[in-house]
Amino acid sequence: MRILKKSRGFIPFLLVLLMLFPSLGTSEAGVKVAILPFRIYSEKDLGYLKRAVMDMLTSRIGSAGDITIVRSDLAANAVKKYPDLEFTEKEVLEDIGKELGADYVLFGSFTVFEEEVSLDAKLVNMKDASVKPFYAEGKGLGALVKMAEDISAKVVSSAGGIAAAEKVLEKGGKVLDAPSYTGKFAAKEKERPAAEKEGLEEEEIVIKKKKEEGGFRGKKKLGDDLFEGMEMADLDGDGKKELVLLSEKEIVIARIKGDDIEKISVIKGGGDVRNVSLSSYDGNNDGRPEIYVSRLKGASPDGCVLEPGNGGFVYSLCGIPFFMKAVNVPGTGMALLGQEFRTEWGFNKRVSFLKRESGMIQDAGDFDIPAGVNLYDFEVFDITGDGRDDVVSLDDRNRVRIYEKTGDGWEEKWRSPETYGGTLNIIDIEKEKGGKNFVMINAGLLYFDLDHDGKNELIIKKNIPGGMFGGMSERVRAFKSGSIMGLDWDGAAFSEKWKTKDLSGYVADFLIEDADGGDKEIFILVGESGLFSGKGGSYLLSYKIIIE
Repeated sequence: MRILKKSRGFIPFLLVLLMLFPSLGTSEAGVKVAILPFRIYSEKDLGYLKRAVMDMLTSRIGSAGDITIVRSDLAANAVKKYPDLEFTEKEVLEDIGKELGADYVLFGSFTVFEEEVSLDAKLVNMKDASVKPFYAEGKGLGALVKMAEDISAKVVSSAGGIAAAEKVLEKGGKVLDAPSYTGKFAAKEKERPAAEKEGLEEEEIVIKKKKEEGGFRGKKKLGDDLFEGMEMADLDGDGKKELVLLSEKEIVIARIKGDDIEKISVIKGGGDVRNVSLSSYDGNNDGRPEIYVSRLKGASPDGCVLEPGNGGFVYSLCGIPFFMKAVNVPGTGMALLGQEFRTEWGFNKRVSFLKRESGMIQDAGDFDIPAGVNLYDFEVFDITGDGRDDVVSLDDRNRVRIYEKTGDGWEEKWRSPETYGGTLNIIDIEKEKGGKNFVMINAGLLYFDLDHDGKNELIIKKNIPGGMFGGMSERVRAFKSGSIMGLDWDGAAFSEKWKTKDLSGYVADFLIEDADGGDKEIFILVGESGLFSGKGGSYLLSYKIIIE
């Protein structure tokens, strides 16, 4: 605490100032936060709202006792020094933060589209360059006050702690829920003998690497290609499952033999063919699944069916004008779905049931799905435990959304504040509504009741962006690490039930399968990210599930 050596007459005047303007009393020894001017995305001129939002954020965040807000004119002047650059680039942010002497830099935008209003912010920690995203949305401009309070509390929680955040919430015009803990909720494991614990990646993680048991175990290099997808199915009916791997130019069929992976067949595409995805599905009802390969040829899909033939594996049918995916549809069972695509604009809105008939793949009618959700973004299952099937999707910002059926339509029930997923399987397009010139092909969204508690868990991958700009870039081109986690719905949000250790590189895809007819395992396809392109070789990991 500072000791002011001033006359007694000055002290009452100072106390009055402190009561009228509490931010004047903030200690310089506390945390300094620089709030950069937010961007506005709207068809109307809403410059006055920009000032209002900045004032609300400054007032709410600055009301925390241990936080000092950098003067707004200094922050604005620092940004003006980069007229030809996006100041959201990581290097620029770091320069601005250093110039302002800030411990944290907050930047973001708010978007107004008709009645929908959203506030998107990111907080950069200058100490370790980590970035924490925050998001709030509402209807009508009147919702901005509550949204600004919500974002402010989360920023203060990150920069000043939970106690400081609760003070901000108390001072707000409305009572908000205190920020919930979003860290790791690891499943508790029963006490095990020391010899058995040796195989655990971490004691609290309920995923075990196959060490002392027979069969494939550990880590296996797959070559120099970056494989983006995989399937595991008994394609030839011999009782053993084949491993099918997909890269942009090749399909590799292999068998897992003991501790090795043996290639059986390699199918290459033509010069203008780009592989996109693959799905295992028994379309001709002969008791054996086929592999449905989605490919892009020129500007549109040219899918194929991969089956045994000519002493190996061949494409028995091509020219399918859809991207395809097999989905377990409640009340129907496994079904093949398709969606049209063009590189001029991306996905068509309509998703269809597909059926194999008379040597062709035919459109069999509409599949009901929320607007804006594409073929590779979702699964359909009861995640909330209310007995009704939900659409659980990963949106184009890598946030999980839950949709609930209401009458003839779908209503968004929940959206995650955290991001998940992350993919390098990206198709360039000319233009998509919303301005993006690329489409992400998501993979790695499954559901299982692994611990047999009667509730489904969402099993999802989470890749951590790397590269120069990390997660601040709209299009991530490299990832530094990834993991697989099981999320449990607690009635209001997801909590983390279990998680693998962080894996160096990029988690492209994963499966939960019983490769040798025994216990189910998690197979993880990992790409070794290149320094600039994000694309190196690939390897396969196997973990035994020991949830009890």
